[in-house]
Amino acid sequence: LFYHPRPFVMEVGRTIIFHVPNGSFPSDHMLIFSTIAFSYFFSKQRIIGLGLIGLAWLVAWSRIYLGVHFPLDMLGAFFIALAINILGLTLWKNYSNILMQFILKIYY
Repeated sequence: LFYHPRPFVMEVGRTIIFHVPNGSFPSDHMLIFSTIAFSYFFSKQRIIGLGLIGLAWLVAWSRIYLGVHFPLDMLGAFFIALAINILGLTLWKNYSNILMQFILKIYY
């Protein structure tokens, strides 16, 4: 989304695995994982969502430890995922009938 050099590009810390020196903000791993986790969290399967949020932070920590992300990359991805889910949930609650009609027109 935004170019921010990875830690190993800036020669910060130790690089444990090789990674392409592209932008690191926000973390794709954390963004995808958190988006899925929040989807569960905001549904009736809140316990699964909490577990997935915890797992997402374990993945985030591993990416920081490996030297391919800064902590801010993970926080940014986490909050972007939260905002996407809140926006999606709000749209669904207010416009679900219209959205479903549109989706059904695509398929039928």
